[in-house]
Amino acid sequence: MTTEQNESSLHTWSKDLDYDTEIERLKTLVASNTGKQKAYYAILLTQLSQTCRISEAVDALMKWARLKKNVDLVQVRTRKRKDVYWRDVFIPKTIRDNSKAVRRALNELDYGDKLIHSIVEFTRYHLYNTHALRHASITHQGEMDIP
Repeated sequence: MTTEQNESSLHTWSKDLDYDTEIERLKTLVASNTGKQKAYYAILLTQLSQTCRISEAVDALMKWARLKKNVDLVQVRTRKRKDVYWRDVFIPKTIRDNSKAVRRALNELDYGDKLIHSIVEFTRYHLYNTHALRHASITHQGEMDIP
């Protein structure tokens, strides 16, 4: 790879992330962290496992955290579409199994657009671009012949 190619690849959102590796990494990070970091990693795990936008993952987990019972699916309205479209977001088993701690961490967050921006910045600093997670999931589905 030339220096020019290397420099340009540093600024792309696609980081060629391996889906299975990142799922395991995020599961470990959810289990090993507390507080705000636990909540952020749970949101990223949801985004990756469900191929959703970061805003949809935030909406889904914040809605799930406020429910009294431990459900495995919530519906959220997509934000990027002009029409009204609701999508089902399944809550990953790792999060449901650790629901008390994850709910506590999520409920400590201030819900809103500033939260999404904070997660994007956190992810950019600690891991990669949040859209790279969605891209990794889409790539994984393509490899598995999932429409």
